[in-house]
Amino acid sequence: MHVPPARRGDCLRWMMCTGCRPGEAMRATWAQMDVEPGYWVKRSAHTKQRKTHKVPLSPPALALLSKLREARKDHKNPYVFPGQDQGDSLKAINTVWYEVRALATLAIWKAGAGAQVVADLEKRLPDTRLNEATPRFIADCRAEAELRDITLPVGMMDTRPYDLRHTLASVGASGGLSLPIIGRLLGHTQARTTQRYAHLYDDPLKEAATKIGTVIDNAGKAGAEIVTLNTRRS
Repeated sequence: MHVPPARRGDCLRWMMCTGCRPGEAMRATWAQMDVEPGYWVKRSAHTKQRKTHKVPLSPPALALLSKLREARKDHKNPYVFPGQDQGDSLKAINTVWYEVRALATLAIWKAGAGAQVVADLEKRLPDTRLNEATPRFIADCRAEAELRDITLPVGMMDTRPYDLRHTLASVGASGGLSLPIIGRLLGHTQARTTQRYAHLYDDPLKEAATKIGTVIDNAGKAGAEIVTLNTRRS
């Protein structure tokens, strides 16, 4: 049975929504989703830490799961992302990932200094070259940019599916979520594993310090914001 690219794409979306490891996503089962509604309960045998990991599912993750469940209907495969063989799980997502990161890189270039380079090559090359040889098209863009003495951004060509896990953690940390919360979402058993994201708190802290400092500095000035303090004693 051929595995459609859309299934691999859905697996990548699942990783984006949950921050799970690639292997956990590909081996996810419907039984794990049915233990408790709204949660993904990964048994100890299926986790790197050999401990049960209960993950709350976000609305986008639940919507994707609902779509996959509807598409599954009467299929008996126990895996959320079925593989090529009957009753087996998905084994690889790299082919779709290579295309995704290439398209993302092109989008970055189109939004910046490489816009004209990409546009000129798209006009020059046939559609089949764009659709079937994206990595080669990326190479063509880089070569053309070098000829024009244009420096293209790095893009995403060196990223891995596993980096989606880091992205979820980074978004959480930048948004002010605590390291213990992020660690629990990712299934970390050691605090030092999550500590790598600590530096991402710097910008929100700077923003908070700026806001507070501005209010204090403007105190008593005309038009300044009035902040009511809680004067109750504990």
